[in-house]
Amino acid sequence: SRESLLAALSECLQTLTPRSRQIIKLRYFENRSGSEIANYLGSKVQSAYQAIARIHKSLGVCVSQRMEMERQ
Repeated sequence: SRESLLAALSECLQTLTPRSRQIIKLRYFENRSGSEIANYLGSKVQSAYQAIARIHKSLGVCVSQRMEMERQ
């Protein structure tokens, strides 16, 4: 259900490092651009997008695992 998916995502967000959580906050809650995130990180824009992609992947794996555990 949508509720269990959101609960899994919320739990998975808590497993992120503080830096990763900050990147997610900047991108999705403050709607910051890749260049703004790069400035925050002190890195290149491409590095910021790579960080976002890595975080997406880890969140996707985490949510999938939690949803699978819930089905069992």
